[in-house]
Amino acid sequence: MQDQKLRPEHVKLMVVGESGLGKTTSIRCILHRYGESELDGMQDMTEKSKTLEIREYPPVTIQTDDPCRPIILSIIDTPGYGEHTDMRLDFTKITDHIKAQWETTYTEIQQNLTWEGSGLPSRHLVSACLYFIAPHRLKTIDIDFMREVSRLIPIIPVIAKSDTMTRDETLEFRRLVAAQL
Repeated sequence: MQDQKLRPEHVKLMVVGESGLGKTTSIRCILHRYGESELDGMQDMTEKSKTLEIREYPPVTIQTDDPCRPIILSIIDTPGYGEHTDMRLDFTKITDHIKAQWETTYTEIQQNLTWEGSGLPSRHLVSACLYFIAPHRLKTIDIDFMREVSRLIPIIPVIAKSDTMTRDETLEFRRLVAAQL
């Protein structure tokens, strides 16, 4: 039997949405599962703090059924939009960040620095965007942003605070979001 080489799968999620929807709290919940030692980069944050800059947390390793293919999960927290008068500026920072990671990867490929047997150097690339939507209302800015970013990376709409909605309201809102995209 041939020795199997460790080939981790890199997954990088970017969390985006309006201020106050619980994006950072959701990140804490996701990362909490991996123990306090994995949350060292978050100790300076209080419950009421706001994310002011795009911030990538230290990656965590998730063991899978295949011991040779663990998942290395990185999460990028972004400032909530709506704090500034021009929300397009907030979104431009996010799309510029995504494009910069593509450029870094392209440069490494050109310099032959990154090539992880799987065929794609995915260490820098954002895998998907978790886009938090306020419950009960879908704004034009949400639709515009999701359409724009979906040209760069997959978008996963997340209805924030959906526990404030009935089951029927949640299903109807999900249909509305899907129809708009």
